[in-house]
Amino acid sequence: LFLVSKELSLRIMAKVGGKPVIVYWPLRGRAEVMRLALSLANQDWIEQTVDYAAMKSDKEAFPFGQAPAYKDGGLHILQSGTILRYIARKYDLEGKSDEELVINDMAMETVESLLGKYLTLIYQDQLSDAAKENFVKNHISKENIHGRNGGAHIDYLEWFLRKSGKPFITGDRCCIGDLAIWQLVDNLMRILEADIRPHYPLLMSHRERIADIPSIRQYLASPKRPAQVNGNKLG
Repeated sequence: LFLVSKELSLRIMAKVGGKPVIVYWPLRGRAEVMRLALSLANQDWIEQTVDYAAMKSDKEAFPFGQAPAYKDGGLHILQSGTILRYIARKYDLEGKSDEELVINDMAMETVESLLGKYLTLIYQDQLSDAAKENFVKNHISKENIHGRNGGAHIDYLEWFLRKSGKPFITGDRCCIGDLAIWQLVDNLMRILEADIRPHYPLLMSHRERIADIPSIRQYLASPKRPAQVNGNKLG
């Protein structure tokens, strides 16, 4: 997180009318939960396509050599987890108490563990049949919930809903952790629906519930949502 100059900040915000800016590629990837969160908050935003050469060479704008980035007023924020937590704080999506904040943080960390395995399946393993079978065995099958799965299993996401006993992971209100769970489950359902739907009813109800929130429903049906999920067009 760093501050851009006041002059640059004024130029950016004048150009986009004060709206926050997501700097990324025209795909869902690591920016999709940000879009969902802004949609839930009824906050419009601007999409700015990242220039790959600049991302790798401009150490002021991209000191870590990666995207997404997020511009909001005088802030230029990097690292997707930091961006999500900033959006959650600003739009009151992180919970109403310390307990709810911790639950959301735990959910996001649990998502990140399984997301890493998913990204390996997509990018390194190229979604091969053998890799999909191994992914289901280790990270989807009920038989391996307590096995050697690298701390990554879809049942761990459903645990939050079992523990809550309410529509969302902290109760009756959708928060940032819910959106992170929703997006990963949505990605997994695209490729492994038959292995997931019969076995994880709470996640399925949660998925439908979030998709039916009016502002989320509007975003999901809009051209603003990128059609492409991952950078290599798999998934």
